[in-house]
Amino acid sequence: EGVVRLLHNDLESVTVGRHPELAELKARLISLGAAGALMSGSGPTVFGLFAEECSARAAAEALAEVAGARVFVVEPVGN
Repeated sequence: EGVVRLLHNDLESVTVGRHPELAELKARLISLGAAGALMSGSGPTVFGLFAEECSARAAAEALAEVAGARVFVVEPVGN
């Protein structure tokens, strides 16, 4: 949980202004149980952090229905 409060991307506000669907995707990740969500780099990747693998898998299943979305469940290196 400590890492969630450190999530920040300066480019996100500019990119979301041009592609509001990224903000919608982040909100959906949060509503599906992510502790935090962020755009990676300059986009178009968005990720969510989940405390439990089962929650991440359930969210991935729900998001896989989004047109054009490619969804992956991964775990941190060292786990």
